[in-house]
Amino acid sequence: MCDKISKPLISLVVPVFNADKYLDSMLSGFEKQSIESVEYIFVDDGSTDGSWLILSAFKERHPATTLVKQENKGAYAARNAGMAIANGKYISFPDADDLVDPEMFSKLCSFCEVNELDVATGNSLILDEDGSRQVMYPSVDFSLGPGYEWYERCLEKRSGGFWHCICPSVYRLSWLKENNFTFYEGFNGFDVPWTASILMKAERFGFYDENLYFYYRRQGSLSLAKSNKQKVRTVDSLLVSTNLLLNLRADVACKFSDSKFFDLLLIKRRQKLFHSLREVDDRSDKKICAKKIVNSRFFDKIYPLCLSGKEKLKHMLVYAWVLVLSL
Repeated sequence: MCDKISKPLISLVVPVFNADKYLDSMLSGFEKQSIESVEYIFVDDGSTDGSWLILSAFKERHPATTLVKQENKGAYAARNAGMAIANGKYISFPDADDLVDPEMFSKLCSFCEVNELDVATGNSLILDEDGSRQVMYPSVDFSLGPGYEWYERCLEKRSGGFWHCICPSVYRLSWLKENNFTFYEGFNGFDVPWTASILMKAERFGFYDENLYFYYRRQGSLSLAKSNKQKVRTVDSLLVSTNLLLNLRADVACKFSDSKFFDLLLIKRRQKLFHSLREVDDRSDKKICAKKIVNSRFFDKIYPLCLSGKEKLKHMLVYAWVLVLSL
């Protein structure tokens, strides 16, 4: 690949923040890709390590590469910046600290081309630092069809558990733009509403049941030592993203044959919100967060989804605790 590609088959948009420990491995996987019609877009999100030097060296070897530098705004803002300048027919958003199979983009793009798909998702392996691994998506009797059908079968197979991961998928760029899909900036943890919204909308979806993406679940410093500000931000993010999911429920009701597994997902996010609120250290901040939750009518919206008496009681006890905190 010697020159810029005017109309590449796929654009790979990678947000990069202080990833110099992992970039060489990711870039090596890119260089082994069998697909040739590809453009690389790296958005350096305010890195303070050697990431930019590594990316610059990659660009020298691969001129079909665009480097963008921005102040630290988060991965979602970086993906939006990359998507805004992408030229590919398809687009994908791998993370800088993961790995990709050499055939990933060739196989998924071919899968999309042959079947005229808007979205294709490959299976993946989740790799932990202790060496353990698990398959991201369960094997279900599905290859082609509406995205919500695959989503329902996976939710049912996992009893409410589902990896809402952006990275293992290839999206038709024009379809994303036609449907006004952008990433929700300013918060974290919005992979769930993004993925759910995509699958609710995608009538032409394909699942490629082969492990093509390798997702590394790392115990990073943020998860081990969050500041109080970050803990408050987590509460805010969960509240906003869960309300987005609740707004999706109208689509769920008409598309799913049985929405109970999606309802279980929402109930589990209530539990995450509860635990995140408990972790806020500052009493004043905790009170402000509790007031936000109460004023959002979050618990009123979740309550109808609680089917058992035990779950309803648990819901009311949690609500009472949050209400007391807000006073």
